[in-house]
This record gives sequence, structure tokens and C-alpha cells, in this order.
Amino acid sequence: MGSGEISPLEYAAHFRRLENEGLSFISMIPLEIIRVIFDHLFHTTPTWARPSVSINLSQVSNYFRNVVLNIPVLWTVVDTYQYPTPELLKTFLQNSKTLPLDIRFTRWNDKFSDPMGLQLIEEVPRWRRLVLASEGQITENLAHLRDMFAPLLNYFF
Repeated sequence: MGSGEISPLEYAAHFRRLENEGLSFISMIPLEIIRVIFDHLFHTTPTWARPSVSINLSQVSNYFRNVVLNIPVLWTVVDTYQYPTPELLKTFLQNSKTLPLDIRFTRWNDKFSDPMGLQLIEEVPRWRRLVLASEGQITENLAHLRDMFAPLLNYFF
């Protein structure tokens, strides 16, 4: 081995030290690389499954959770069918900061007059995509949107 090279024994000792200090090997990867990996995962996942990316990654470890909570794009796809609670919706809206949102209002009985619908109505200026598949309430939901201004909206289905 040339001078300056690290031997396998030195690597092993270094990793043992990290383990003893309670640090994981993953925490040695630069934050920028982890962000690129998470961003790539998010953007290569089908749109309908993207909300689960942020939730699943945030539950791997405290380290992943801290990283995921600070990548707003991972929180920009909101699906009321996959995550149907006002608390979780609030988490998505807060963590996405001011980025445009892709909204999937997909439960049969979703209404914009319900607590979750009211939260979403407040964010209309951020809507980029809107999918209304709540057929049971389609007329009522469209009536709620009639006077709304959605400057970023480029897809409606």
C-alpha cells in the first residue's frame, strides 16, 4: 500500500468507532448525495404513489426523517385517498413550503366543504395539478372552485 492509503483494518476500526458512537454508516454519506437520491426516487415514482415516498422515507430512521422533512418537493403531491386525515394533510402542506402542489381529491365522499377540503381550498394559488375523482360530490366540488383563482393550475381532470 502506498502512503496515504487507508488499510482495510483502519476502515474496519473507523466503522466500529462509528457504531460505538451510535452513528450509522448512512450518516457518512454527504447530505447533498442523499438529497439527490431521494429526489430521484420521488421523480421516478408514478405520481399516484409519490405521497408514500415521503412517508416511507421519513419512517426509516431519525436521520432520514430529518432529511426528508427538509426537502419540500417530496411533500408536493397530496392524495386524499392514500392519506385521508387532516393532520397528515397539514404535514404535507407545511413541509411543501410554497412549492406548487399536485392534488388528488379521490375519495368517493371527498368534499371541499369538509375539513380537508377547506385546507386545500386555502392553497388554491399553489395548485399545479388537480384530479377530482370524488364522483359522488363532483357538482358540489366544482361549485366551490367556481370563483377560485389558480394561476399555476396547468392540469385538471
